[in-house]
Amino acid sequence: MDPGPFHHEHQHEMRFPAPDEVIAALALDDAWQVETSQVHPRTQTGPDGKPATRTDATVKLRRRA
Repeated sequence: MDPGPFHHEHQHEMRFPAPDEVIAALALDDAWQVETSQVHPRTQTGPDGKPATRTDATVKLRRRA
């Protein structure tokens, strides 16, 4: 996942997980249904007032009855 152009320089590597990685890490049983697992662009305004696009992830789960 892309943190966007406005992230600060860090001493360590920063990486956000993809939606499928989040779901796998949760190790859900069959009681859970994945309703949304997607990556989507989002526009944000930087400190200099200029717009830029970053990538966000959305995961939506529902517990089955």
